Order: sequence, then C-alpha cells, then structure tokens
Amino acid sequence: MYLVSLRIKSNCGLASAAHKLDQVIYSLNTYPINNELNYVLALIVMNNKKQNQKESVQYLIKELRKDFLDVHIIPSKSSNAIVFTGIKRGHGVLYPLIRNNAIPILPTMASDGYEVFNFLIYNKEYFNKVINEISENNIIDYINYERITDANMLMNALLQRIKKLILYDLSDYELNILRIAYKQGYFSWPKGVNIDELAQKLGYSKPMISYYLRRSITKILDKIF
Repeated sequence: MYLVSLRIKSNCGLASAAHKLDQVIYSLNTYPINNELNYVLALIVMNNKKQNQKESVQYLIKELRKDFLDVHIIPSKSSNAIVFTGIKRGHGVLYPLIRNNAIPILPTMASDGYEVFNFLIYNKEYFNKVINEISENNIIDYINYERITDANMLMNALLQRIKKLILYDLSDYELNILRIAYKQGYFSWPKGVNIDELAQKLGYSKPMISYYLRRSITKILDKIF
C-alpha cells in the first residue's frame, strides 16, 4: 500500500475563493457523483477579524459559482467559520481515485492557485493509472509517495502530512528561523539562546528575527485556533 500526497495547479471555484478571501478552504467530505460532478462539504475559517462575515459569504458564493451548480451555507454560531455544501464540476481528480480503488484521506485543501489531495492506494500499477488519468486534465506540480507496511508507519506518515499542512504557508525565511530558534532552545525555559544571539547566528538584525518569529508563530496559531 502507498500513501500519496498530490498537489495540482487550480483556478477552480474553491481555489479562487481561497485566493479572494486570503484563507485556506478545507473540504471535510467530498465524493464523485459521476465523472463530471462532485459533492462537497467544506469549511473556511476567517482568521482576519477585520473581515465582515456577511461580505465574506458574498465573496465566497461569487467565486464558487465558477464551477458550483449550487451552494448552500450552513448556519453556524461561530463568527469566523463558514461551512457550506454544494455540487461542483470536478476537474478529474476524485473520480480516477475511486475508479482505481484508492482511498481519499480528508480533508482536501484548496488555496491560492492549487489544491492538495492525500490518498491511499494498494499497488504501483493502480498508482500509475491514477497519476496518468489525473495528468490528462491537470498540472501536477508536486507529488510524494511512500510505501506503507504497517499501522504505525501509516499513523506516523499521516502526522507528518498534518505537520506539512500546518507549516505549508511559512516562507523559507520564516521556517528556517523558526526551526533554528527551536533547536537552539529559544523557546525553552531557561532559554538556550536569546534573540541577540539568534540574530548573530543567522546574520539578520534583531527586529528582523523578531518579525519573522512572530509572523511564523501567528500563522501556525491561526490554523489551530
């Protein structure tokens, strides 16, 4: 069995809405009705508190109408979460998965210009068929797969993918500074290194280090809370 991560370039309604609202859209449940249409249940969390939810819903629906036949907003008590369902025209990813006995792992993720899919597939022959079919209608700009031999390996691999989802939008600078700060003990008590020492090690100014640390931590906390 293989665990596959796949990212395709996309300008579909989900990716367009994610771009317009500057957020990530998570499809919590999605399955193909046929080779053209998919059912979608999705969630978007508006982390920017300045955004008006009513306006956000209007922008969302406008963008989704690119390829959604209908959209239904599910009422929520949350002031920053928008949950919606709908039937959308697919772009040839889910149907090949189901047809070739792959098991999609949810949620899928849509962001500005791309969508991310994770799935399990039983053997290399099915894997090659799926990739060939998806490539007919899509541009795959990232693919990673690893063989899974037991349950522990599967759990560890899934946790790594969750980690990548949390860190996916950190810039190289943010990720590098955050990683070094963590490994050098900046977040330990007592601190293993202070911000002046970090700045000296990395060759950046102290305000720049502080800026990148705050920015990267804020991005991570926004996804969690």
